[in-house]
Amino acid sequence: IRRPPRSTPSNSSAASDVYKRQKNMSIKAVLFDADGTLYNHRFGAPPVVYHNLLLKEFERLKESYGMETAKRYVEEYTLKELMLDPDLLYTLDKLKKKNLLLFIISDHDQDCLESIVRSFGIEEFFDEIVTSSKVGGVKRLLKGFEYILEKYSLKSSEAIRVGDSVKRDILPAVAVGIKPLFVVRAHNRCEMKKYYTNIHSLVEIIKYI
Repeated sequence: IRRPPRSTPSNSSAASDVYKRQKNMSIKAVLFDADGTLYNHRFGAPPVVYHNLLLKEFERLKESYGMETAKRYVEEYTLKELMLDPDLLYTLDKLKKKNLLLFIISDHDQDCLESIVRSFGIEEFFDEIVTSSKVGGVKRLLKGFEYILEKYSLKSSEAIRVGDSVKRDILPAVAVGIKPLFVVRAHNRCEMKKYYTNIHSLVEIIKYI
């Protein structure tokens, strides 16, 4: 008995369509995720764990002792507990030399994430940092992407999304026509699919520009 061919998952079809439309397109902007993409936990904690713990303590300190105390805590935590991806600085430098717009879009608190970025000394690479607290939504609702595309007069085909989450990075990007690059890490290998563009090093971003 001949079985009918298995249908391709809708996510796969959508991703393939985006890749085909963007082939040979001119890329003008790279939209980075933060946790698990730009940096990771020094001792291997998954992004969702250290992200939630840091935000909870940040909010507690801000409410009890004020913003400056909360920011100092974030800076100390960043230097002690987090580390930049080893290929990040090289990759950012190469992308900026190509005159690309670089952004961070993340489900984060704006002041907290800006403190992390400043602690690492990488703020000069980015044209803007956009968080869910800034635009009043979360990435899965696409507000961060839509904000950047509109403000900088970008077409979705002119941008690439780089992130480590299917739910918060890959699928929202596909939904607005942005090509996603899925960063494969130890914590997300089970999410890796053959119909995503998977990268194992941030340096690989350069070849998609």
